Parts: sequence; C-alpha cells; structure tokens
Amino acid sequence: MNHLDEFNIEIPDGSHILRRGQQLTGLIRLKPKETWIAKCLWIEFYGRASIKANNANLSTYRQRRGRRFMLYDLYTEKTELFFKVKKCLWGFNGLPDESENSKLMDNPCHLKILAAKSHQFSFAFFVPNDELPSSIEGDRFYVRYSLRACIEKLNGRDYFMERILTLRTPVDVSSFNFIIPPLSYQAERVVTSWCCHSRPVRLLVSINRNGYYPGEDISFSVKATNKTRKILGKIKVKLYQVLNSRFVRGPQRKCYARQQYDRKLGPGDTIFWQNGRITIPNIPPTIQACALARIDYEVQAIVPIPFDHDIIVAFKIVIGSEPVQTTLSHQENTLRQSTHRIRQFSCDEIEEITRKFKNTMTWENDDDFGYKDSLETTV
Repeated sequence: MNHLDEFNIEIPDGSHILRRGQQLTGLIRLKPKETWIAKCLWIEFYGRASIKANNANLSTYRQRRGRRFMLYDLYTEKTELFFKVKKCLWGFNGLPDESENSKLMDNPCHLKILAAKSHQFSFAFFVPNDELPSSIEGDRFYVRYSLRACIEKLNGRDYFMERILTLRTPVDVSSFNFIIPPLSYQAERVVTSWCCHSRPVRLLVSINRNGYYPGEDISFSVKATNKTRKILGKIKVKLYQVLNSRFVRGPQRKCYARQQYDRKLGPGDTIFWQNGRITIPNIPPTIQACALARIDYEVQAIVPIPFDHDIIVAFKIVIGSEPVQTTLSHQENTLRQSTHRIRQFSCDEIEEITRKFKNTMTWENDDDFGYKDSLETTV
C-alpha cells in the first residue's frame, strides 16, 4: 500500500485568524514514498455551521439490559453551508470522480505521475465579505471554517488533510449605546417560614454597561435583603453563554466566570456588595448571523434559598470581537460626538440634584437605587 511521508497544509504565522474580505494564502507540502499515478490534487475552502437537534421520535428510545431500562438521547445533525470554493492545484482540471476512471485510462494524457520526492503547491482564496458568524466550538453547536485538501488516486485510497481556521466577525461595542449603564433590576420573593410567617427576600443588581470585550472586567453592585428567619446561601454572580435555537429544547447555558460573596445572607441581614468584578475570558463574540442558532451572553446574580427556587436577576450583554481602544483619534472623535449629550457634574451639584429629586418622588421601599422592578411570587 502506498503511503505518504509528508502531507501538510501550511499557512503563514498569524493567518489562521481570518477577517471578512481577507486574502488567504498558503502551501501544500507532500512527499510520497514511491511514485504514484494520480488523478489530481485539489483544495477547498468552506464555512459551515452544525447543531445536534433533538429528535422527538427517537429521544425516548429504550433498550432493556437485564432488569434495567437504558434511556438514550438521540440527535439528528442540522447543517448550514455559508460558502464553498474548490480549486485544482495539480492534475486533471475537470476534477473527475470514480465513474470516469475508464475515460482516464483511455486518455493517458490526463493522468499525472507524482514522483517520490518533496512537492509543494501554492493556493490563494478570498474570504467572502458577506455577513458571516464568528467561529465557535461547542458540544452541540459549532461554526467552523476549514481548508480541506485531497489527493485523488486512480486506483486506491484517497488521502485527505484538513486545517481548521478561525474567523472573527467585527462586533463593535464601543458605541454610545453600549457605554450607557443599563437600568438596575430588582427581584423579590415572599418566602414562607415554618408555614406561618411570609416575609420577602429582595435582590437589587446593577452593572456598569451593556457591551464588553474579552479581557475586560464587568463591574457590578448588589444589594440583598433577607427579612425572613432563614439562613440563605452566599450571593453568586455568574457570566453565562446562552445557546438559543429552534432545534434545541430551551436555552442551553454554559458558565464561563463566577464570583461569590464571602459570607451567607443571615436572617434580617442586608448585604451591600459594591464594585464587584468579573473578568471576561477569551470567549467568542455574540453570534446572530446564523440561521441555526444564536449565541448570547448574560450576567446573573443569584441568591440561593434552601429547599426553594433561587432568586435570579439577569442582564443580557453583548460581547465584542474588536479591541476596546483602537487609536487616539478614534477616542477623541467619540468624545467629540458625545459631548453634547454628556455633562460632568460636581459633587455639590449631584447632592443638590439628589435632594430635589427625593423631595419630588415617593418610594415604596427605602432602597438606595433609583429604579425598581419588583417581581413577587408566593411560595
């Protein structure tokens, strides 16, 4: 059987991270152990997405083993092809298939001899400038861009080589809409203690803005009030990646970062967790340009309640894929465009505005935050 000593797809350093409209160049190096009679050498550049979809007809399939029933979750794969470009680098330009072997034998001029020495073939592709999602690898969903090369032999086994690339679609979150801090949200739950006292547990959370880049810190503030007689768990703040698809049953969440307060929330206790921070790891940006699924991110603040449903406050955020600060001229331009909407107040002015605002407004609860959205449920 014929074998290869070398068959690689080589790309210049740094070219494995692609951008839309970029030119991709590289080399294919191969060295057979002995002389071949081959049809062609081709390479293709493609991008596709795939998701494991739940199959309602097969998801409850059972197989009996002894006295036990085994339950299997069976899936079907759904794919979406964004683009596919194929080029012949050596041999027959028509890219013949196996059904045309007899024609090649009748026309020996189409057959090529691949000598037992080192060969290299150059290639070049252009990344489409269309709206493409960024690369992502997951257990049930992935977006993948690849180079795939093949040596088609006349008689025998074809040889394949694949190189996976990374595409980063620009998602800019440095605009004015993402810099504005979102509203604070509050969740409230009435908890029954020993079947006779019903008292509330409140959780009030705020974050500094809606858009972030990998490597930045999410700054948050949490106020939790426990007016029950129960000892509740420690406050947790988590960063989740959320997969939403019509082929999957409900949102699929994966935690990438978390922070936890150092003590539990005791009876009648109030905790102020100011200026907490979560560092965003190197994660893919928000993906919305795929028909199969959508990738979102959210920040959740959680107060665990023993033997009951936890109190959760969630913020939907956007993860970008470009550096947070590009050039000084870009920063100056951004400040110049937004100065007519932003005014810097002194400490005395802030105290005066706060005093006048409190005199004109009546709050239902003595909270330190200006906005409240209460959610009450009786357990």
